[in-house]
Amino acid sequence: MIRWINALLVLLFVGSAGFGYWGIFTQSGRAAYDEMAGIIPFWSICVSLITVSLIVIINMTRYIRKIRSGNGTNS
Repeated sequence: MIRWINALLVLLFVGSAGFGYWGIFTQSGRAAYDEMAGIIPFWSICVSLITVSLIVIINMTRYIRKIRSGNGTNS
C-alpha cells in the first residue's frame, strides 16, 4: 500500500514541479499565466515542495521502523 502511495506522490511531485517550472521559468509559460494568473504556477511549486516533504517523511519513518525492528542493514 505504501509503495502505491509513494508512486502517486512522486507522480504528483513531477507533474506539479514540471508545471510550475514551465509556468514560471519559460517564456511561453509566463505568456500563458501573466499578472495575477501567475499565482497558479507558484502554488503548483508549493504543492510540489509539500509533496516531496511527504515523500521524505514517509520513507524516513519506514526506514526508522525497519532499523528498530532489527531488519535493517545497521552494523
